[in-house]
Amino acid sequence: MKKKLAFIILLCWGVMLQAQTILKFCVESDSTGACKTESQQFLISKDGGTISFLIKNDKGFGTNHIVYKLFKVDEDGKENYNSDLDQKVNPDWTFAWQDAVFPDPGTYIVKVYDIAGKESFICSKTVKLFRDH
Repeated sequence: MKKKLAFIILLCWGVMLQAQTILKFCVESDSTGACKTESQQFLISKDGGTISFLIKNDKGFGTNHIVYKLFKVDEDGKENYNSDLDQKVNPDWTFAWQDAVFPDPGTYIVKVYDIAGKESFICSKTVKLFRDH
């Protein structure tokens, strides 16, 4: 019984830590963790566009390796795997940023995972990209 209780407490602690992690989409991010022009909708050129992912957790990431998994959402709402972006981080960092190139317009879901140990989910967010004519 004590093992079950300890497991439940650890599980809740992990969920609370991950729930405090936020993902923002920006035109660009800087070395202070500031997000320039945060949005969930962007215009991209005919050649595509670059969006900056800014991930924050006031208590630190608690890992040294995260991955952003990108999925393009089709008209039926089905998520289709697009690509991965790996990023090395320090466990005590409270923010990090990663630029991502999107060649095509559409709706994308970005899912962030801690891959230093077990591939555990951290957070996710949706971004919509439109072609600038």
